[in-house]
Amino acid sequence: MADDQQDPKIIKDYLLDAMATFDTAIDYIENGRSGYSLSNHQIGLCADIAKVRNLTRIIINRRLNQ
Repeated sequence: MADDQQDPKIIKDYLLDAMATFDTAIDYIENGRSGYSLSNHQIGLCADIAKVRNLTRIIINRRLNQ
């Protein structure tokens, strides 16, 4: 499908769903081990997911909120 035929609303909805999934993943990692501290790997994973979530928000704001 050509770029001019893609519906920006559908793409935005897809990216917003992805952001909700990122939030769920972070919540699961942070709260899945109640009573225990997070390992360095888990902290790094949360940071990576948060970074991707932020980049997704930037794409939505720059490209799809026009």
